[in-house]
Amino acid sequence: MSNDDVLFSEVFVTVAQMMHRGLKQDELGVSGLNALILMTVYTTPNITMSELATNVGISRAQLSRMIGNLEQDGFIKRHHNEANRRIVNVQQTQAGDALVQKHIQLSIETIQQWLNKLEPEDHQALVMHLNGIYQLLKKAEVIGQGTDQQTAVNYRASER
Repeated sequence: MSNDDVLFSEVFVTVAQMMHRGLKQDELGVSGLNALILMTVYTTPNITMSELATNVGISRAQLSRMIGNLEQDGFIKRHHNEANRRIVNVQQTQAGDALVQKHIQLSIETIQQWLNKLEPEDHQALVMHLNGIYQLLKKAEVIGQGTDQQTAVNYRASER
């Protein structure tokens, strides 16, 4: 593994861990993986079960069990695609939308707490570098692969 690969891995894992620690499961009432599934469903309308499994990085069997529980809780709903009945799409519900909005708000509050510890010039530098990273990840097709996904913040803004 090159030094670049190690750095990328360390940054990615650290950010994921920080976000996971910043959002306590009891605040949302769902696991971190279920929250990730819900965020993916809400930022990718009518996503198929196969696409969702790929995006989240779990098997279709594991996803099916988790979707069943989320559906039973009223957070999402499944339906067969009208053009091809073998394809199952996953859609949002009002209860799921409320949970996603809460997740987004808690995420924003957590990030704001971290950023408030920085001096203004450090905050600006971090935002500039993160924007650069985001653009490079899009260019490398790490972000937006195969679908026109919105970010959670853009999703939240479009709902206002």
